[in-house]
Amino acid sequence: MSRASEFFSADSSASLLRAILDGLPNAIIFALDREYRYLAFNRKHRSAMRDVWNATVKIGDSLLDCMTMPSLRVLAKASIDRALAGESFIERQEQTGTDILYELRWQPLYDADDLIIGALSIAADLTELHSAQLKVERLNIDLERRGIERGALLAAANEELESFASNITHDLKAPLRAISGYSAMVLEDYGPKLDVEGQRKLTVIADNAVKMNALICDLVALIRVGIAKLKPVPIAMRDMARAMYHESASPEDSSAIAFDLGDIPDCVGDPTLLRKVWANLFSNAIKFTTGRPGRVIEVLADTSGTEIKYRIRDNGVGFDNRYAHKLFKLFSRLHSGEAYAGAGAGLAIVKRIVELHGGKVGAEMLKGERTEFWFTLPRTEASGSELP
Repeated sequence: MSRASEFFSADSSASLLRAILDGLPNAIIFALDREYRYLAFNRKHRSAMRDVWNATVKIGDSLLDCMTMPSLRVLAKASIDRALAGESFIERQEQTGTDILYELRWQPLYDADDLIIGALSIAADLTELHSAQLKVERLNIDLERRGIERGALLAAANEELESFASNITHDLKAPLRAISGYSAMVLEDYGPKLDVEGQRKLTVIADNAVKMNALICDLVALIRVGIAKLKPVPIAMRDMARAMYHESASPEDSSAIAFDLGDIPDCVGDPTLLRKVWANLFSNAIKFTTGRPGRVIEVLADTSGTEIKYRIRDNGVGFDNRYAHKLFKLFSRLHSGEAYAGAGAGLAIVKRIVELHGGKVGAEMLKGERTEFWFTLPRTEASGSELP
C-alpha cells in the first residue's frame, strides 16, 4: 500500500474525511495517487462521472482505466500529470455532448516530508451560473436593442412635439393677432357709431385674444421644457436668485418690497431652466404681494443628507392649504384672472423643470400669514456634499 493510500485509509481519519467530502454541497472532489488510482472521491463526483465511467467505481481503481471516452482520458491524464509535477492551476471543462460546464482546481498532494504523493481536484459545477450569465447577456442585448428603439421613438416623439409647438405658435397666433388687430381697428374706426355695450363687447374680444395668446405661449413653453435635454453645470445659486429677482421686479416693485436673500447653497443644474424656476416663483410672489402693506419676499434654504431645499416666502394674499396640491397643475388657478393676471402655467413649468432635475416642489401657508413655495434639488459633490 502506498503512503498516500495509507493516509486516506487510516481509521482515525477515513470516516471524518468521507463525511467532510460528502457534506460539501456544491464541490466535486477527488484525489488520486501517482498511478492515477482513486484515493478518495465524494458523492458529487460519483454523480458527475456516472456517464463517463464504464462500471461501478471504487477506491483503488484507476480513473483512466474507468473512463470510456479516449479523448477524455487524454485530457484527464494531461491535467493530472501537471498536478503531479507540482503545478496548481484552474481549468474549465465542458462535458461532451451536453451544456454542463465545470471549473476544476488542480493541486498536488504532499506528505509530511513535502513529497508529492498524488493530485487533488476540486471542481464546481458552473452550468447554472453559465446559463444565468448567458441569459443576462441576452437580456442586456435585448435591453440595449429596446433602449435604442425607444431612444429613436423618443427622439421622434420629441421632434413631433417641437413641430406641434411650432405649429401652435404659427397657426393659432396668426388668427389671434388678426382678431386682436381687427377689434382694435373697429373700435378706432367705428367706435363712435357703437353704443357702450357694443364697445364693451369688442373690448372683451380683444382682451380674450390677448389672454389666449398668453395661454398659447405658456403651453408652448411647457412643451419645450418637457423635451429639453439637461445641461448641468455648477451654479452659484445666490447670484442667480438675486439676478432673477431684479429681472422680475419692476422699479416700483423693488422700491416697495423688502427683499431678503439668505446665504443659500450652490447646486448643480441646468442654468437656463433653473433661471425659469426663479423667474416664475419671484413673479408669483411679486404679483400676489401687490397692494399688500409692508411687502416682503424672503429666500432661504436648508440641506439634508441627499438634497437642498430652496424656499421663497412672501406675505401675499396666500391660499387655502387644502388646495395646495392644485397649484402646480397646468392652468389651475386659486385666484380669479380678473384680480391677478396670468394663465396658470408658470408653476406647472416650475414643477416640470424641478422634476427633470430629480427634485420635488411644494407650497404651504405658514403661521403669521406667510406663503412659502419650495423646491428641492439633489446634493452633489459640486454643491458641497458627498454623492448619496
